[in-house]
Amino acid sequence: MTTLGTRITARPAHTAGTRQSGDRRVGETGPNPFSQAMTREALQSALSLFSAQERRILLLCFFGQKTQAEISAAVGVPEEDVRQIIEHTLSRLHAELVVTT
Repeated sequence: MTTLGTRITARPAHTAGTRQSGDRRVGETGPNPFSQAMTREALQSALSLFSAQERRILLLCFFGQKTQAEISAAVGVPEEDVRQIIEHTLSRLHAELVVTT
C-alpha cells in the first residue's frame, strides 16, 4: 500500500548491481515476439472494458509516472477517489487477464 502523493510505478527503479532489460547473458534469447503480441492483445482487450477515465488514470499512473495528487488535479477527481479507482481497476485488470491467459 502506498501513501497518498507517492509515485506508483509499474516496475521497480533500477538499483546498482541489477541487470537492465537490454542486458543479456551468453546463450540467452530475447523475449518471444509471439508471446509479447499475445500479452499486448490481451491487455488491450482488457483495458477496453474500462471507462475512458479509468484508462486515463491508469495511463497517467503507470506510463506518465504521475503521483496520485497530480492525477487528481489532471482528471478533476478527489485524490482518495484516484487511489480507489487505481486499486479497483488493477483488481479488475488482473481478474480479466487471469481469465484470458
